[in-house]
Amino acid sequence: YPPGSIAKLLTVGAGLEEGAIDLNTTFRPCYGGYQFGTRFFRCWDKNGHGALTAVHAIEASCDVYMYQLGLKMGVDVLSRYMEQCGFGRPTGIDLPGEASGLNPNSAYYNSRYGKNRWTKALALNNAIGQGEILETPVQLAQFYCGLANHGIVYRPHLVKAIRYPGGNTVPITPQVSFKLPFSETTLAALNEGLRLVVEGDRG
Repeated sequence: YPPGSIAKLLTVGAGLEEGAIDLNTTFRPCYGGYQFGTRFFRCWDKNGHGALTAVHAIEASCDVYMYQLGLKMGVDVLSRYMEQCGFGRPTGIDLPGEASGLNPNSAYYNSRYGKNRWTKALALNNAIGQGEILETPVQLAQFYCGLANHGIVYRPHLVKAIRYPGGNTVPITPQVSFKLPFSETTLAALNEGLRLVVEGDRG
């Protein structure tokens, strides 16, 4: 599925790590949308959010902030961070037939639309978790567990233990799958944004 706004944490995390923004960066204020070329990309709030920093853009889930950040980084930077955060590949959960999802980059768009037959506008959609991006619910759960766990991502699983007919029980121990590509400073900012989603005045 296209993940939508829950992917905005990845966009902000990538922006902070790449130096495209810092914790005080603001963009053009949100007045309900963003004009790019001949297209007007709407924000979910038609009244707009005004000027925001990254943490408050998470709190308000502002599309316009993410559009501008996505445009600044481009599809390949977003795709690289998606891959490093576990998207576009199976998690390894102990279930058959797990889907990989879709993590689009410029090579994918060249193949789909033809070389130089697509525009930077695709980065605006990707930055808000729309467009061609496809992620599974378990990939998203894995990502958010990593955000809550200081960047450490454990492989998701269903089986707690295996009990054999003879009575032996073999527990399944948690296994670290990978680490999110975010510093402690970035993780703290993302988690503060998530706290404000629930507890902030504009969340």
